[in-house]
Amino acid sequence: PPAEDEALASGLIAALAELDGIEPGAAIDPFRVLERIGAGGMGIVFLAERAEGGFEQRVALKLLENSTRDPGAVRLFERERKLLAQLEHPGIARLIDGGLTERNRPWFAMEYIDGKLLPAYADGRRLGIPQRVELFLQACDALDHAHRQLILHRDIKPDNVLVTPAGQVRLVDFGLGRLLQPEDDSASDETTIAAGRMTPGYASPEQARGEPVSVASEVYQLGLMLYRLTTGLPPYRIEGRSAYEIARAITDAEIPLPSSRWRDADAAKRGVLFGEPPDRLRRRLAGDLDNIILKALAPAPGERYASAERLADDLRRHLDRLPVRARAATPRYRLGRFIQRNRAAVGGIAAFFMLLAGSVAVLVVQAGALERERDRALVHAERSQRMVDALAGMIRMSDADQPVEQLYSLGDLLDRYVEYVREELDQDPEVRARLLGILGQAMHGIDRWQPARAVLAEALSETESMLGESSEAALGIKPMLAEATAFDGELSGAVDLLDQAESQHAEKSGPESEPAADTVFLRGFLRTHHAIPGSTEYEAGLADLRRALSMYRQLFTPPHEKIARATHALGFKLRDPDAAVETVQRGLEMTRLLLGREHPVTAMRMAELALLVDLHGDPARAAEIGETAYAIHVELQGETHPESLTMLNNLAAFHREGGNPERAVELYRRSHE
Repeated sequence: PPAEDEALASGLIAALAELDGIEPGAAIDPFRVLERIGAGGMGIVFLAERAEGGFEQRVALKLLENSTRDPGAVRLFERERKLLAQLEHPGIARLIDGGLTERNRPWFAMEYIDGKLLPAYADGRRLGIPQRVELFLQACDALDHAHRQLILHRDIKPDNVLVTPAGQVRLVDFGLGRLLQPEDDSASDETTIAAGRMTPGYASPEQARGEPVSVASEVYQLGLMLYRLTTGLPPYRIEGRSAYEIARAITDAEIPLPSSRWRDADAAKRGVLFGEPPDRLRRRLAGDLDNIILKALAPAPGERYASAERLADDLRRHLDRLPVRARAATPRYRLGRFIQRNRAAVGGIAAFFMLLAGSVAVLVVQAGALERERDRALVHAERSQRMVDALAGMIRMSDADQPVEQLYSLGDLLDRYVEYVREELDQDPEVRARLLGILGQAMHGIDRWQPARAVLAEALSETESMLGESSEAALGIKPMLAEATAFDGELSGAVDLLDQAESQHAEKSGPESEPAADTVFLRGFLRTHHAIPGSTEYEAGLADLRRALSMYRQLFTPPHEKIARATHALGFKLRDPDAAVETVQRGLEMTRLLLGREHPVTAMRMAELALLVDLHGDPARAAEIGETAYAIHVELQGETHPESLTMLNNLAAFHREGGNPERAVELYRRSHE
């Protein structure tokens, strides 16, 4: 229809006017335009290649928009070119050339970065938080270089941080940048233009208010980027709001702790892109990273890091497990923010408590409470000192600077530690019970089941007598004691312990709670591991595993590590071959989603799938699966790791049974060595 034709023609005319005739094949001095790839600042960006000079080179060629007639905008474009010429850093896209087109439109050519935006790169590779922080540090270093040249970028956001396939970060687009000390008074006009072009989702509070920006403003932008990079979410929402509402949202936002965002409803779904379950991601952020990010996002510029270098230094200290300099996000700090927002209400409450403070009765009660707290603190300090003294004595027993015949294996040393604790802490049962629990856990960890059972039983008895059978400390010992009891040959005693624990968890947290589900799962695992397949006890174990899986599905949204673990354990114990293999494969797929292919747990579950396939009569396929599992585990844990050696021996057996004796002999020899 004519109306549609007119609209199409108008669109084409507008497009041609914008490009000013620039289209694929157009020549701009030594370069030939290939395609339009985007826009930044007030310019259009093309992919171009060198047409002269006798060598190949691809560049990002930027031209000022044809529709721009504002002298201030032209100065901004010219200034971007000038700023880039001053920057020489591997993390900043470098300037290559510049000039004017035949129609006097300024242009310049920059290094072309064939990369992905930082978040997309991290998500695509399912990088964990430490790896994301390492990439972010490259961006900090590049920005700090610009600041040292007295240059502000003023538009730090993921769109301007690219990552090459080799994992190298490049900072691009200084279109809104300026010198920290303007060269002339015209800079104020340019600042106004640039301020109107800020990215709201990555604006600092002072930018949102239209105030001058500084290095601290860019530290805030870095904080916003790191918040999103480590949580997958923005710290506050601005979509669909007016300019005034956006400014208020940015300046008055109460930013939640980054770690708390891993409790959100969609945390499991986001966690897949990080290669870890939400609980682990929350723990990685809690503490240092929470404090570092919130310091970078402090509302007042003076409360933030003084530079990108300082921010990077604290992040490196965190990665190196050193104390960080970030002020903790304490209740006092958050209370201060609350008071700032609610001065009138807080004033009334404060007056009320001033009156209460005048009461002699209240003061007397408070004095008594303080005295009791002081006494408790002294008792706690004395107990802590006794524990430190005991640990120091145990460490002295481990001194390697003695004749070789006096050195001990780890198991023997743990036995000696137990005797030392029993003798030295006879008068302090609470400290003794805690240390015996720790030593029993260590024995449990190296499969010394009989001594672990004895030590854990002693620790449990003393803990229950002091704190009660349903105390957290007692309930923490029971699963380890049950496992040691079962592996020491007494399954019925282990089941009795776990029956008690389930009842206690049900009373404390509810019959369908996570602690109750964990207890049911362990009971099912021990029953199916130690009972004869087909026996009443074995079938009860299968019922436990099915129930635990059902409870986990009610508690968590898949994919979740506990659902994956329970699915794998149930499948491994099913007697029907097809159902067993299909169930274990489902558990393995969920494990890969959560942890990634290159993870020890993934490799272990893959190796157990190979065992299951071999058990049901397909050793050739088992060998194929086992080879992959072994290669992954060796890459991560080394050839001499006990699980690597177990996988190697099993793999040799698969090849022997599957008719490949040469490979079997090779693997048996490696295992023997």
